[in-house]
Amino acid sequence: MHGLIGRFGDPWRTRRVPAFTMLARILVGQQISVKAAATIYGRLETSCGGRVSADALLRLDDPTMQGCGLSRQKRAGLRDLAERVDDGRLRPGQIWRLDDEAARAAVTSVRGLGPWSAEVFLMFGLGRPDLLPTDDLGLRAGFQRLLRTRRHPSARRMEEVARAWRPWRTLACLYIWALLDNPPDQENAT
Repeated sequence: MHGLIGRFGDPWRTRRVPAFTMLARILVGQQISVKAAATIYGRLETSCGGRVSADALLRLDDPTMQGCGLSRQKRAGLRDLAERVDDGRLRPGQIWRLDDEAARAAVTSVRGLGPWSAEVFLMFGLGRPDLLPTDDLGLRAGFQRLLRTRRHPSARRMEEVARAWRPWRTLACLYIWALLDNPPDQENAT
């Protein structure tokens, strides 16, 4: 880990995104590339008049949302998110006050947002310092590379290794993801 810190500096994002925006982005970006997610979210912003909000989403009809590139499941998830915010069942601006378990429960109450989504939100939306999303395939690949193993390590093995990183496992994950963005042949190209 020391070598990664020296190589990548501070990977923590200093710009915070409003909680509703982060949840909407997570819904849009599930199971697609970062580039595709950015394109679709940009279209959604345009359709919402420049800013994705609960009110704006509730005003969009299904064909408009579909025209943005949103699948049926993602449209349903975004509508559920907007309805929960609109009727007060979910208060995104207050989630930061909850402990990790309560915040996970709040996030996963939204259709289409499961445990992985909650972990991502807690890490990037709330800046929680000690999370280890062992189900994240990128993180598993990063651990594989870090540990120089032939296969992705088990969640248990990842937890064993990461025990030494407490209470900063989130930061360690950011370094591991940075490692994945810099494959070996790129590392030696300079």
